[in-house]
Amino acid sequence: MSVLKILAALILILSPALSKSQKVSITPVPISVDRSFTNIVGMCQDNKGFIWLADNYNGLLRYDGSNLISYKSNPRNPNSLVSDNLECVYAGSKGNIWIGSGAGNCLNKYDGRSMARYTTAQGLINTAINQIIEDSHG
Repeated sequence: MSVLKILAALILILSPALSKSQKVSITPVPISVDRSFTNIVGMCQDNKGFIWLADNYNGLLRYDGSNLISYKSNPRNPNSLVSDNLECVYAGSKGNIWIGSGAGNCLNKYDGRSMARYTTAQGLINTAINQIIEDSHG
């Protein structure tokens, strides 16, 4: 038997004993939205510890460990989401929350105070956003 085969066999035999186990616990989160129309399609955690959820029907949700806050679209408010039909959410390194709408409307950016909208007028090639990644400029 070659040395490589013996070494591979030892690694396979010893790897379960060398790995550390983790205790995992799951705690249900009380959600105060209509669950019959809830479809979470994106999730992220920002640098403050908030959990952000993108929902296909209920817009954007923020969970702080105790409370769930809902951010919805309002056609009369330009500082709101363009659509409640979301596809993705991303917590940027500069503290902004980026929200993508699959309805083909725009890309939203929430800075903690207000919601900004980005469309083809601001340089987007396409406004159907289903995935967000950050470049080296943040």
